[in-house]
Amino acid sequence: MPRGKRIKNPLKFVDERENNNASRSLQPPAPAASEDTTSVEASEAPSKAPSQVVANSISSDGATRCSNSKSSSAWNVEIIDSTNVKKKAKIKVKDVCNLPRGDRVIVEVDEEGAAYGEAQGLLAGYCGILATNARIFPISFEKWSGQENGGMPKSFKDECFDTMIKPHFHFTSTEKIAYRYCIQSIAKKWATYRQRLWNEFYDPTMRREALVNNVPDDVPRDQWACFVNYRLKPSTVELCMKNKENRSKQTIPHTCGSKSNSRRRHEMYLETGKKPSRGMMYIETHKRKDGSFVNNKALTIVEQIELNMTQSNTQFEVSPNDAVGKVLGPEHSGRVRCMGMGAAPTNTFRNVRSQLNGMTISTNSAVSSSPTTAAILQEKINNLEFDLHNSQQKANDAESEPTTPFDARRSVGDSNGHPRTNT
Repeated sequence: MPRGKRIKNPLKFVDERENNNASRSLQPPAPAASEDTTSVEASEAPSKAPSQVVANSISSDGATRCSNSKSSSAWNVEIIDSTNVKKKAKIKVKDVCNLPRGDRVIVEVDEEGAAYGEAQGLLAGYCGILATNARIFPISFEKWSGQENGGMPKSFKDECFDTMIKPHFHFTSTEKIAYRYCIQSIAKKWATYRQRLWNEFYDPTMRREALVNNVPDDVPRDQWACFVNYRLKPSTVELCMKNKENRSKQTIPHTCGSKSNSRRRHEMYLETGKKPSRGMMYIETHKRKDGSFVNNKALTIVEQIELNMTQSNTQFEVSPNDAVGKVLGPEHSGRVRCMGMGAAPTNTFRNVRSQLNGMTISTNSAVSSSPTTAAILQEKINNLEFDLHNSQQKANDAESEPTTPFDARRSVGDSNGHPRTNT
């Protein structure tokens, strides 16, 4: 028997549409922004862009959503004010919008374009509030990327970053890198939010009309109607079944929890003084607190990774041909295993080219002394160049953002990949 679902009163939404018709349109409303960012008041007025949704909807609605989660805890971060004076502070996600004017949370960003430290946790929680606000990012769009094909308009993303993120966060990277990271974070959380709504409110015993009337709180009724129509389309149902089947093939869970790989990687660096390799990250994220591994399949992969690491003189380097690359095979499009969100072949493997140039010089100098040695070195160079070219080509051909709600359900970094088999 299917579990009971909460049924909303359809008449409730009729009254709300009469009192505030703007909040029920597919084009998100734009309440007028207060002059003082430290004091935000509710004030709604129709507008054409989602950027002017005031912090009131974030601090009030967001606080309600986060009150019973880890997002309600305070994060130890560093603040920089308009005069570039820095200070320590403990801030909750719901209080980000209440920072004094000019104060911004400093977010450290590593070489792979990923945020780390406690500020990353604060930023992730804040992005979660933005992603689950249907007036900022409507759930009626069929997917996140590809606005020409029913995806979220880029203008919504741009204005959210410019007016809701930049005023509250100071990134140590370029704006382009910060934008990419934040939008990726919101994309993943938006997709997860839509999937959670469907899991909670869908009932297979209901007719379509009943499903449309079973509107979740904080979601405009016409957005929900569009979302229901999308989820009931045969193509969507087929995609759902396909992703469910793919999900069942992932048999190696990780032990990351809510902590991002970038934060964990930075903590390991502080402990050892060396940047951990992908092999070290895989081992760390598939091991329990007692030192055992999540299952025998994970143990088998770890043993193969450790064997490759002991046989390599560059075990701390990240490359397409490192221990993880050899054991788990080529990367998926636009992603780099074990590196977390923000990392892509184009920024993570960028140092491989300079290493190849150095190896080429070594090969040329070795030709006169040992043709055999030169041949071995040249073969290694050719293999690395081939792997690097494939990784970069995949990154250029595919976006790294989730395109459907189902993409967000894949495990972080695709750590459940199976070892490559030789045929």
